[in-house]
Amino acid sequence: MFEGSHGFRNWFGIIPSFIPSESVFELTTPYRTSNKALVNFWSKVRNIDDDIAEVIVKNGYSSVLSEALFESHGDDEIILCLNYDGLYGINNVNRFLQSGNKRAATTWRGSIYKVGDPVLFYESERFHPVIYNNLKGQIVGIELDPNWIRFDVELDRAVSKFDVDGQDLEWVEGSTVRFKVYDRNASDDDDDSLNITVPFQVAYAVSIHKAQGLEYDSVKIVITDANEEDITHNIFYTAITRARDRLQIFWTPETQQKVLQNLRHNANSKDIALLKSRRGLVSVNG
Repeated sequence: MFEGSHGFRNWFGIIPSFIPSESVFELTTPYRTSNKALVNFWSKVRNIDDDIAEVIVKNGYSSVLSEALFESHGDDEIILCLNYDGLYGINNVNRFLQSGNKRAATTWRGSIYKVGDPVLFYESERFHPVIYNNLKGQIVGIELDPNWIRFDVELDRAVSKFDVDGQDLEWVEGSTVRFKVYDRNASDDDDDSLNITVPFQVAYAVSIHKAQGLEYDSVKIVITDANEEDITHNIFYTAITRARDRLQIFWTPETQQKVLQNLRHNANSKDIALLKSRRGLVSVNG
């Protein structure tokens, strides 16, 4: 088995070197969207075609960094950033967009929560398997007590009261569940590390890495000159394929040019050589 620090994408890039082409079947039909322009753009980027810039212009995917970044295009929207810090980092974008939510603010352990905030759940044993890592949701109710905070969260999945039976969850209605997070000094649970931790993050903006496996109707990607050199082909492709319908990439013309010029498939030559030497594998090319 292929082990170590190599991710699945590296593995999928390496394995064709050891398997004859007639034995390789590549799944290329996307089911995330029926938007033909998006599908075409994904294909162009996937294959690093020469006319990516033209396709971006034709479909209006490119925007300069401006207040337009903070203009909402619906509830199912996300802003993808590479860094947490800086003017256009995840932390600042989240604070700014949450401040635009005019609902009452509730503060718990230094963090602010509002009804209407979009959230992403962390991996949590407490609510498994009903709630899992990277499950999307929206806060629809908050109640605060000196010893606990209670959240009503509408989940981005179907759920019934039978699903939460035996869970530390209460079914409210539809896809909405209710749970409490306790103050450290008030919890009487033997394993209170689970019920004293807020199991989600407020997610108006998230990192591109965190967004793997997620999809949204509208996706906005922020790439600045400070992180343009960190945008690999895999990172860029991951970001643009999170969108189901609407895509905007916020960058300068100079940053766009540099990012597109630097797009390249990983050669994986070192990994291939490592497998040949350590595992005794023989590549189809000798």
